[in-house]
Amino acid sequence: MALQKSYYNYWGFSDDPFSHRPLGGDEVGQNLLVGRDKEKASIKTRLRKTDKICTVEGDIGIGKTSLVNVSIFECYEEWKDNKSQVPLLIPCISEFQLKEDLDIDEFRKEILINLAKTIIKYKEVLKTEDCYFGKQIEQLFECKQKSGFSGGISFMGFGVNGGIDNEINKTQVFENDLLFNVIEEILIKTFEKIDGGIVCLIDNIELVNTNKKAKELIELMRDKVFNIKGTKWVLCGEKDIFMSVVESARMSAYIHRPIVVNKLDYRIAKNMFRSRFNFYGGTYLPLTENEFESIFRMFEGNTRDIFQCVGDYCLEVYENNDEPKYEYEKEDCFSKWLETFTVGYIRNTINVIEEDYFKLLFNLYKFNINNIGTFSRKYKGSNIKEFIEVLIENNFIKVYEDNTFTYLRKGHIMNYYLSTFDSFEELEEELENTFGIIVSNDSEHESYIKN
Repeated sequence: MALQKSYYNYWGFSDDPFSHRPLGGDEVGQNLLVGRDKEKASIKTRLRKTDKICTVEGDIGIGKTSLVNVSIFECYEEWKDNKSQVPLLIPCISEFQLKEDLDIDEFRKEILINLAKTIIKYKEVLKTEDCYFGKQIEQLFECKQKSGFSGGISFMGFGVNGGIDNEINKTQVFENDLLFNVIEEILIKTFEKIDGGIVCLIDNIELVNTNKKAKELIELMRDKVFNIKGTKWVLCGEKDIFMSVVESARMSAYIHRPIVVNKLDYRIAKNMFRSRFNFYGGTYLPLTENEFESIFRMFEGNTRDIFQCVGDYCLEVYENNDEPKYEYEKEDCFSKWLETFTVGYIRNTINVIEEDYFKLLFNLYKFNINNIGTFSRKYKGSNIKEFIEVLIENNFIKVYEDNTFTYLRKGHIMNYYLSTFDSFEELEEELENTFGIIVSNDSEHESYIKN
């Protein structure tokens, strides 16, 4: 019997239907992306109708990269069916990321190399439109990918150095400005012949740590990167990261206000489940769409955490070799696993934060507030600043510059459980009597809910 690559293969699936990796710009991504038609339409309009930079922002794990990848792919696919009505937008073969110590000149060269490779990848399409000018560099890139090379390479007909035949040693070609000048000329000639451009994505802008630093780097790229002819740009990052850039005097004319990717409504959950189950041709899963919807609600539409949680559950069922068959059995199996899973996080939380902060955490959920300032005004007699720092340090929440916050994986799980209790005393009683977890050593407990 052939060895299965994944337990999902054992259940009849061609691949992991709940991979937490972003969807790619291909037919798979197009089939699996649900509930984002409005956002896709906005991205397509901005890429097709304007030359300004398109920005997309939202909470971590909410599906921004998947949305952008699929949108760019659809722009290209729709051009093939409507060549006279929409521009040719080609997805760049690589996405890019910023870093704190970015060397802007080296970053520009990295981008130009990938633009050249993209031109070559799509050469047959460009040839049909009589706008392929990459032949001069085609062999160079093929050689670099295969083995390495020596000798000389000639650039002719691109106007460099007055149009003279220019030859440089291949071992140095990727360090020579002449190559990058030629790539830029190829881009200019290509998109003078046909309306469109290569669409480039700079993802995870928040990795540079501060909005101020992100603003500095984006402004730096204005004259070094975003001005490369024949390119369109999409920047993708966390909530609120682009507003300071949009309002910048240097960038306001170059960049769109962000498309905000909000949480998906829980009513889309069952459709998401069915689309993945059917697309990968599965025959069995130990959960139904109802259990999937419960996970969706718990993580408030954060697809990264949803799929990771589903994967954890399915793996445990497979390893235990005790697969529930009927719907009521699946519901019971899932409920027991979710309880064990959640209580494990409760134990961990009590171990890493002090008792008073655990009480504050309970209050945070009961107030159902996502603004630190509002919570501080409602609650009296405790150091909210230190409490928030503890939550950030232990990965419960992500705080934004406007003092709002979103829950991370731990925070969502704790919210799912703690918010079901009416009082902290009720929570303590349940934890002690059902799970043997002692929260407080006090004989009497003070209620921290503000009356």
